[in-house]
Amino acid sequence: MCRSRILIDGLFMLLCMAIAFSEMEKADNALHPIVTLIPYLISYCLFRVMFSLHHECMTVVLVMVLGVLCLKELYEGYTQIFMNFGMKTGQEICIGSFSNSGLYGCFLAVCASTFVACCVKVRNRCIKILLIVLTVLSLLLLPVTMSRASLLAFVASVVLLMSKYRWSKLFVRRNWILLSVLVLLLGTGAYVIKKPSADGRMLMNRIGMHIIKRNGLSGVGRGYYAGAYGEEQCCFFMDLVENKGDEIGINGIPESLRKTADCPRYAFNEYLKVGAENGPISMLLLVALIIVCIKDTYKSSICWCYPLLALAVFALFSYPFETKFFTYLLTVFLASAGKTENTRVLYIVFYCLIAFIACIHIKTARGDTYKTMVRLNQYKGENIFECQPDVLLFKDFQADSYNWVDQNTLFYCGQAYNKSGEYHKSDSILKIGTLISSDPMFWNVMGNNSLALGNFREAEERYKHAFYMVPNRLYPLYLLAKLYHTEGDSARFLKMADLIETFEPKIESIKTERLRSEIREIKTTYQK
Repeated sequence: MCRSRILIDGLFMLLCMAIAFSEMEKADNALHPIVTLIPYLISYCLFRVMFSLHHECMTVVLVMVLGVLCLKELYEGYTQIFMNFGMKTGQEICIGSFSNSGLYGCFLAVCASTFVACCVKVRNRCIKILLIVLTVLSLLLLPVTMSRASLLAFVASVVLLMSKYRWSKLFVRRNWILLSVLVLLLGTGAYVIKKPSADGRMLMNRIGMHIIKRNGLSGVGRGYYAGAYGEEQCCFFMDLVENKGDEIGINGIPESLRKTADCPRYAFNEYLKVGAENGPISMLLLVALIIVCIKDTYKSSICWCYPLLALAVFALFSYPFETKFFTYLLTVFLASAGKTENTRVLYIVFYCLIAFIACIHIKTARGDTYKTMVRLNQYKGENIFECQPDVLLFKDFQADSYNWVDQNTLFYCGQAYNKSGEYHKSDSILKIGTLISSDPMFWNVMGNNSLALGNFREAEERYKHAFYMVPNRLYPLYLLAKLYHTEGDSARFLKMADLIETFEPKIESIKTERLRSEIREIKTTYQK
């Protein structure tokens, strides 16, 4: 077994063990994340053995599989362009069978990178023409997806492929100034075209690094990134406020940052997400594993080096590993490096690792979380605002099922309890939602619960918390103004009314104007 292959296998096992150990420290969160590791361990082991025994045959089979999938996605993509032309705009035009155009662009970039790398090696003319056609059709769709990360991922893989040739190195040496200017112009153009999106990604990366710094080696746990993000963003903006005290304000918060803030469900950087959820050690192991694998496959002239690089680059700017397809694809690319003569050792090592993960699962499993998950998900798609939630629904709700529950379900159930007057039950459900969601609406409704129970100061703190989580929304300020009016605190109400009048939200709409109008009407009663 070559040293690089031992290193890759070792890093892969250490990564799985690091994730497992980080979840072991959170007994209420260990069940589902560890179970999800087992299929990837098995697939890595099997593909690792198959590539070791029949590398060329496996490469041909996988290229054929990708080719068939690419044909299917190209058909869907071009059909969507034809059907949606003039009806939809922007990223909604072309998404293939994926949930959004970004992931669709990632798939096209990975396929195009694979076909270009194979086209260089293939000698059969018919196959080469077919690969060229698939590559061209994929590249024609890439700009339609409006995914800069996908374009960058494909360009990075092509640049790495060209670097193997001597003429490309000479070309770079002779024209490095021109190429540097070109890269700078293209980078600036990519930033300017979708500046709000780019600023949002940079802020998210900044908050993500704060989460890693605050939570140390163990992280917040898989499935808890969004909740940790909301809390960290709230602390971030509160620290920026100049006049800290009882009064709410935005002085000291740069306007660009304030308008950029949002409540994302995904990290848009898979490496920072791993670092935040499972600790910096897991993040460093993942980065090292991918780098070592790219280096090994590049030296061995294995074509899977280039789609692996494309996928790794795309993961810097989006969330491909939130889908099982790209996660399994990553395990296949990682398993493709190197060859091994003694496959028996592989079987023993990897299945021992699988047994280790399974033992942790058995040790930490408790509660009937699966039934709880199914019951909760029954409320998806229902008009829960017009129905009374079943009290028995949550009687056996276990702490270790948080990351199995959809945040929308928790919010709808919590708000339904609020509307039915069961404020304590609403609070208990919404607090769970704050662990897995960065949406400040959870805190707004929790503030309404406190207000209904007469806890005015608690309601005030919750409304402020909601505002600083995303300080470009008008609704928390509106709730604060209503709170001060209910208390009869005219001075604080008038200050809040003035702030609402001059406040610039991220998005102006009929709703924001309606909120302002209502506060103006209340303000007139004070002036009389």
